[in-house]
Amino acid sequence: MGNSKGVFTVELAMVLLVLSGFFAMQVNYMIAVAKKGALDRAAFSAVTLVSERRQFFDDEGQMCGINGNDASKCASLVSDIEAIVAAGLARSMASFDAGALVVVVEEYIPAPPAASYAVRSSGNVDGCGFASINNSAMDDLSPLTSKARKLPVYQVSLCYRTDFNLIGVAQGDPFNIVASSISYARF
Repeated sequence: MGNSKGVFTVELAMVLLVLSGFFAMQVNYMIAVAKKGALDRAAFSAVTLVSERRQFFDDEGQMCGINGNDASKCASLVSDIEAIVAAGLARSMASFDAGALVVVVEEYIPAPPAASYAVRSSGNVDGCGFASINNSAMDDLSPLTSKARKLPVYQVSLCYRTDFNLIGVAQGDPFNIVASSISYARF
C-alpha cells in the first residue's frame, strides 16, 4: 500500500512537468502572435505612408529622387519610417527594444524603357529572410493607370529580434518575427 503512494506522486510529477511544458509553449506562442500582429499593423501603416508620399508631401514619388541620384533623400525616408514604426511599436509592445528592429523599404517602378528598383534598410538583415519585390513578375502585377502607365510598387518589411523563445533561449539564438506589406503608389 505504501508503494502506491510513491508511484502516484512520481506519475503526478511527470504529468505536471508535461503540462507545464505545454503551458510554457502556449505562452511563448501567444506572445509571438501578439508581436507579429503589432509588426503587421506597423508594416501596413509604414507602406501606406511611403506609397502616399505624393499626396501627403507633394513628393515626385521616387524614393531616391529622379534616377536614384539623391542618397540623402533615401536615407531620410528610411530614418523617418524607422522612427514612425519604432514609436508605434513602443506604444503597442511593453518591452520594445528599438535596437532589435530592422526596417527595409523597397520601391519598384515598372516604367519604360527599363524598370528601376531601389532598396534601403536600417539594421542588420541577416536571418530575417525578407522576400524582395525586385523581379519581373512585378511588371505583370502592377495595375495600369488611366494614362496607361504602370503604378510603382512599394514594400516595407520589418524584422524584430526577440529572445523570448523557450527553445531559442536554450540554444542562445534570437527569434526573428518578420512582417511585410506591399502597396501601390497613388497618383
